[in-house]
This record gives sequence, structure tokens and C-alpha cells, in this order.
Amino acid sequence: MELRDYINLGIVEFGTISALAEELGLQRESLSAAKHHRRGLPAYAIAKLSEILEIDPLVLMAASELVTERNEEKRGYWLPFVIEHANIARIASYVLILSVVTNFVTATNAEAAPLLTLAPGIVCIM
Repeated sequence: MELRDYINLGIVEFGTISALAEELGLQRESLSAAKHHRRGLPAYAIAKLSEILEIDPLVLMAASELVTERNEEKRGYWLPFVIEHANIARIASYVLILSVVTNFVTATNAEAAPLLTLAPGIVCIM
């Protein structure tokens, strides 16, 4: 996942980008710039956002560093943290989708001859 994905999750949690920025102690413009990958997030905002999203702060720090880092060696260091978390998130989403689909596709218990209980005295011939 990218930094913008984490920021979007925070926006969903608080309703607006302004409310999230206030919670993180940032100006709205600073958070918007981070969301659009023009700058990274400061350490305090990373810590607060990781606490809100209940993820490892190192993952969010790596996503933020990948936005601004130009040195390929340093980018190579940060990339595995983000990829590992993305794989975990992908697996969790597959499990969620599978459970939802199974819930809707699984047949419910059938009731034998439901018309007989609704309208007594009616005879149905097939």
C-alpha cells in the first residue's frame, strides 16, 4: 500500500481530510500534499496515524519515506516493509471476501410445505 492509501483509510475513519489533519496536528494543505505524494508525513503524524489505523508505525514510516527518498539503495531498504504489509492486507481482504460470499451463497434451511402452515385447508396438486 502507498502513503495515499493509508491517508485515505484515515479520512474514512474521521470523515474529512480536515478532521484527519486536525487529529494528526497538521495543516490540511500539508496532509493533502502528503496524500498526493508531494511530501512525506512528519514523525508525530506517522505515529498518530499508525495508532489510529492500528498498524506498525514502521510500515507507515516506510510508506512516507518512499514518497520522498530518491536514493535507490535507501528505497530498497524501505520497500520490503510496505510490500510485506500489503501482502498481509491482501490476504485479509481475500478472507473477508470469501466469508461474505460464503454467507450469501450458502443455502438456508428449507421448510417442508410452507403453504400448509400459511393457509390451512388448501390442497395443492402437482
